[in-house]
Order: sequence, then C-alpha cells, then structure tokens
Amino acid sequence: VNVFGTIAVTQVVLPFLRNSTRPRIINVSSVAGRVYVPFFGPYYASKHALECISDVLRMELSDQGIDVTLVEPGAVQTGFQDHEDAMLERYASQSELYRKSIGRVVAWHRALADDGVQPEVIVETIQAAVRAEKPKVRYVVPKLPPVAFIALARLLPSRLTDRLVRRIVKL
Repeated sequence: VNVFGTIAVTQVVLPFLRNSTRPRIINVSSVAGRVYVPFFGPYYASKHALECISDVLRMELSDQGIDVTLVEPGAVQTGFQDHEDAMLERYASQSELYRKSIGRVVAWHRALADDGVQPEVIVETIQAAVRAEKPKVRYVVPKLPPVAFIALARLLPSRLTDRLVRRIVKL
C-alpha cells in the first residue's frame, strides 16, 4: 500500500492535477523512511521507497507546477505501534535467537509511542501543507528529536550510527 498504492493513485489523479489551480501531491511517509531501528525492515523499506518516489516525482513534476510534499510523522498515538509490536512478539516467541533483542526493541517502541503526538497534530500539518502558497518539501512532525536524529544519522559514519541506534534501543 505504501508504495504501489501511492503510485496507482498518483497515476489516476495526475491528469486532473495538471488542470488544477494549485496542484500538489501530499504523501504521508514516516521518519522511519530516513532513520531505522532493528526488526522493522519491511516497514522501513516501504517508507524509504515512498520517500524516493516522492523525491523523484517532485523533480519530474516541478516544471509542470505540481508540488510534491512529504509529511513525515515520528511517533503518533494511533495504536498502530501495538500491531507492529504484536507482530514482533509473535516472531520472538518462535525465535530463541532474537527473543531478548526483540523484547528490548518492543519496550523501546512502546515508550516512544506513549510519548508520541496526537493524530490531530498530523492532520493540522497536512492542512498546513494544503493551504501553503509554496509548501515545504518535507514536514517532519514532531520536529525534535526526529529532525536532530535524521541530521545526525546523515552526518555520522554508518557504523557509528548503527552503534548509536543499538544503544538507544538497548541492544
């Protein structure tokens, strides 16, 4: 859904956008499209692909006057994390090798979700992107710590970033 659904919908609406007065595409990705922690690989890969598709679309459509914006939520209190954590716990129950590590990541993930923003904050951000005369390329919500972590992850060597992430999630 994150990737192919977005592509399919974009292909359908693009002809209408070309005839619109303030055309824009607003995709909702995730901070998880740019920074990662262990055991969420498939989800992060789909969000990373959505980031890439949006960046490429923005370049392809810019001379047609169509803005492409990404909204990148961090932790949001939606209950979605409960489904992710349940999936990881099922996997952990079948794999002695990863049981402790997954347990630590799930505990960290739950604490992160508990500190997340309310969904209304994301809605307000999307509304701001819709109303903006010239929307930003990216809206990261909440701004900190995800923005700081994204910047840090891009500046540090990969192995150092890996160690930092492992320390944060207590692995």
